[in-house]
Amino acid sequence: MNILIDGQSKEIEDTGTGMESLLKSVLKVCADDRRVVTGVRVNGEDLPEFEGPGLETINTSEIETLEVETQPIDEVAHNILRTSAESIPQLIDEFSLVNQELQSRNVESGLKRTENAISFWISIVEGCLKAIMILQKDLDAIQVTVSDSRGDSTQTGNEVLRKINSLLEDTQTAFENQDNLEIGDIFEYDLPPLLRSFQQVLYQLAEEG
Repeated sequence: MNILIDGQSKEIEDTGTGMESLLKSVLKVCADDRRVVTGVRVNGEDLPEFEGPGLETINTSEIETLEVETQPIDEVAHNILRTSAESIPQLIDEFSLVNQELQSRNVESGLKRTENAISFWISIVEGCLKAIMILQKDLDAIQVTVSDSRGDSTQTGNEVLRKINSLLEDTQTAFENQDNLEIGDIFEYDLPPLLRSFQQVLYQLAEEG
């Protein structure tokens, strides 16, 4: 079997048995070089998944060429931060739609949309925190201006993140109390400036070397 990583022939010492073991060995070699696998081709055919039961159908003895494409892990981390920042306006719009649903007394739809929005936010934060750890950055080292009804203030990335999460916790209590007015205030007035500031935090981190 000829294993090519970014076009260069590579010897993999421990390929194990089966396709899943082979890919784990390849992924480890790439991880050791601080690179992330972005694509795999088996005998010229793209492999859509790098794990799962579908790999059991591939007979490694029939593989002539395994081509692997990678990217530097730092580059991937910067892209995650940039993509996450670009998704913040969509999240702000989603929270605004929640308020519209509640004002129209579509409580069930508003609650479902809220769950989806918060899940979206959690996925953004989890991805960003991993990227920040990879890049060895510090959210406390980033300062941004937060503009809200109380005026402008300078806050660190961590302070902004904590305030966003605290507000989202407050919405849970508001839902339990059926306080649609408080939910509306949070989603329309309190969250947007913080989310926009966190977007700037992510952009700053994404542009740093």
